[in-house]
Formats: sequence, structure tokens, C-alpha cells
Amino acid sequence: LVRILPKDESGSDAKTFLDFSDRKMEASEQSKFEEGLNGFAFHPKFAANGKFYVYYTQQDPKRARLSEMRVSKTDPDKADPSTERVLLEVLLPYWNHHSGNLVFGPDGMLYFAIGDGGGKPGGDPLHWAQNLFVLNAKILRIDVDKRTGAREYGIPSDNPFAGKEAARDEVYAYGVRNPWGLSFDAEGGLWCADVGQDLFEEINLIE
Repeated sequence: LVRILPKDESGSDAKTFLDFSDRKMEASEQSKFEEGLNGFAFHPKFAANGKFYVYYTQQDPKRARLSEMRVSKTDPDKADPSTERVLLEVLLPYWNHHSGNLVFGPDGMLYFAIGDGGGKPGGDPLHWAQNLFVLNAKILRIDVDKRTGAREYGIPSDNPFAGKEAARDEVYAYGVRNPWGLSFDAEGGLWCADVGQDLFEEINLIE
């Protein structure tokens, strides 16, 4: 559920903006730890176009889905699920390390992260972090207001691997594990909080 909290902190009414309880996001009790609704972001021009973006998991096959939706035309406090436009789906090998943080940059592009899929005993068992032909274990950058080829989104021409062979055009940065926290600072720098293993967590400046 995505809820709208009352402005008055002493208020008790919280409206339901979006209800995904019928989407069957989790495969098991264990998977509820990381599967579900993992990302939400408003379009930079949300006040004018009513668009927002969600990243959530689906099963059979296990996958992550990035979708665009709009607010109801009759109720600004309700999403309209019938407006869902699926932008991208990525297959997931395990129940964890899905990441899914969504953030629009100062350039108007949508940045979002996908983890390496997790698994036991860790250590990127499928070696995806260095594989530029898969979207897992990457930070991606797309243009939600355009279309490139048959995609439901545009590829920014200045993406580092755009047009290169054996690499996905969407990739902005690679070599990450489970990058759960993306944030831009006042100077436009992109910071990434990433899950470590055994000893340390990570905070990275993405250049």
C-alpha cells in the first residue's frame, strides 16, 4: 500500500493512494523481506501530468517491473491502476538483492538500481556485476518522456555504453551489489548506498 499521511501529525486518517495487495509480489514468507514494492518516484512535472513511477516484484517468472502510472482524473488522492504502462521487466534469479530505488536527476532522467539477485553464499554468484549485457547489478538511466526503437522509454545519447556492442544502452554504472539508496546532492553528484558483505557497507560517489 502507498498511503497519504495527514498533514496534521496528530491526525489518524491515512488515505490509500495505491493498493497493490492483489499483485502476488512475494513468493514465500522469506521473500517478503525484500520482495514487494521497492521503488516509487514522482515525475518532475507531476503537478502538470500526474505521472509517477513504481518498481515492484512479480512472480512466475520472478521479475522486477518498472511501470509508469497516473493519478485518477477524478480524485487527486487516488492512483489509477488502469493507466499502468510497463516500461521494463528484468528477470530475477533469487528472492533478494532486488534494489529498485528510483530517483529523477537534475537532468530530468530517471535513475534506478537493480541488485545482483543475491543468492547464497553471496559474492555475486552469477558474476553479473561485471557483465554489461545484463541489467542486474547496475545503475540504469533512461528518459521516460521519449522512446528509442521498440522500447517504452528513451536511451539518453550520453549514456556511457549507448550504441556499444555487447553492452546494454541503459547502463549508467556497473559493479554494484544491492544499491538500495540513490540520492543527488546540491551540486548534482550522484551518491549510492550499497549493501556490503561480511565487514563493511558502502557509500559510493557515482562518476
